[in-house]
Amino acid sequence: MTLSASNGKNKGLNIRAAGRVNTIGLSDRDLSELLQRLDATESKEANARRVFSRWAFRQPSVTIRLQHPGGSEVELRLACRNLSQGGVSLLHSGYVHPGTQCCVTLPRLAGGAVDIGGEITRCLHRRGMLHELGVRFNNPINIHLFIDATRNTDFHVLEHVKPQTVFGRLLLVEDCPLNTKIIKHYLRETKLQITAVGNAADGINAAADGFDIILTDWSLPDTSGVKMLTQIREGGITTPAIIITADPVGAIKEGLAELPNVAVLAKPITQEQVLRAVAERVMDRKAASPTESAKSGGSMSLSSDLLSSMREQADVLNKAARNKDVKAALPICFMLIGAAAPMGHPQLGGMASTLVDAASANQPIARQLAVLNELARHMTSAFGARG
Repeated sequence: MTLSASNGKNKGLNIRAAGRVNTIGLSDRDLSELLQRLDATESKEANARRVFSRWAFRQPSVTIRLQHPGGSEVELRLACRNLSQGGVSLLHSGYVHPGTQCCVTLPRLAGGAVDIGGEITRCLHRRGMLHELGVRFNNPINIHLFIDATRNTDFHVLEHVKPQTVFGRLLLVEDCPLNTKIIKHYLRETKLQITAVGNAADGINAAADGFDIILTDWSLPDTSGVKMLTQIREGGITTPAIIITADPVGAIKEGLAELPNVAVLAKPITQEQVLRAVAERVMDRKAASPTESAKSGGSMSLSSDLLSSMREQADVLNKAARNKDVKAALPICFMLIGAAAPMGHPQLGGMASTLVDAASANQPIARQLAVLNELARHMTSAFGARG
């Protein structure tokens, strides 16, 4: 351990860990074997209680800064086990008190890293000096910035979905009447309005009517689902889509990976898979007011405290838009990505995700500000403003 002067943010000492790649002294093969053993002993009951799904995020060295009472800060390099939209799991050689505030620096797929604030919520003793730290993020993150979802055909953000919170318009393109009935049965408890067509030509025509999500089989009587979605995208329609296929590799070879905002589900599929996939991608494409959202059945009753908080966030977004400060809006975007849909405003989560992606890709500032202005306007429309 080495001591250095404060960076100005803390009144006390800034302590840094030096030397090893992480505090447990493991890297590469030994670390991989340890993580595999931990995964093998994972409790299924623990999975059932989670809101967000955990995915392997094998990083031998992730920087975390722990803030202790009195102003001191400890900077450590820890091995990372897994990541979810709501938190991260890290391995450490010592005990850390739950409730400790922290900041985790996560590497992005596109390069660079992001500092994410959070809190230590658990410290589990594994063996010897080995402890596993659970960090809950202050706001949900966009996990797609850190994990390549295209490598897993069953990638999902939510561990469990309440069907009654899922609403919008779904276009189902499926030529088999039995499969159509099965999909409708899977989604029967949602508030989705489902329009079913039996071929790609009808799917292309129907897509122009403005749906929130398209669900299609890969094998259609007149062409493939991939080719159908290619034509839809060429027509300027960006509706999120999901392809169901027994041959994901074949669909990818046909060009699925080149299509934006399209996911794949590998057969055989379960009700839980369909629910999760649809719930995570459905977006309300209309600028709905709170009254309109309630009519659609997707808006939950908000407490006065929560409504007041959302109005405060709307004010912050509007201020960021006036000041042309995209960075100031990003923390709110991360919150909206995970929280907007359950509150009955999934369109806000979609806009927030678009802004995060635009900022991460360093798109032209004019493009970023256009999305920010649109998000601020819809946020105010949905929740109002304090003034």
